[in-house]
This record gives sequence, structure tokens and C-alpha cells, in this order.
Amino acid sequence: MTEIKSLSIEELKAALKEMGEKPFRAGQIFKWLHEGVESFEEMSNLSKDLRARLAENFLLTVPEVARKQVSRVGVCGTATAWSPY
Repeated sequence: MTEIKSLSIEELKAALKEMGEKPFRAGQIFKWLHEGVESFEEMSNLSKDLRARLAENFLLTVPEVARKQVSRVGVCGTATAWSPY
């Protein structure tokens, strides 16, 4: 399966067309991905059927905080790690 965040908007449009969806859906999905959703279920302006088909055809991974450090003056830094497919 392909990680959906790895697709360009044009690649996503093509994939959605193959699934029988209109190209404008790619813009909706891209917006959700850049807002930081953690699952397809959070994409509330998409039909339940489309959300289910997205989950069947694509991965949607989110980074995990691997390490968090706070300095003595309160500055916070994090290192993230992506879960493997």
C-alpha cells in the first residue's frame, strides 16, 4: 500500500480517478492531510464510502514523538519518528 502523504496532488487525482472519484476530491483530501488528521475517518466532508475505500487503498501514518527535551530556560525541542509501513 502507498502512504497517501507521499503522493503529489496530481498523483492523488489520478488515483482517485481510478477509484471513480472526481478530481476535486484530491484538493479536499490534501487540505485534510495538511491540517494533520490522523485517520481517514476525520475527513468529515468525504462520504463514509470514500473514507473506507481510502483506508483500503492507502496508508495514513503520523509521526510519533521519539524524544522531547526542555532546556533550563523552557525551550522545548522534539525529535519525531515515522512508523514503518
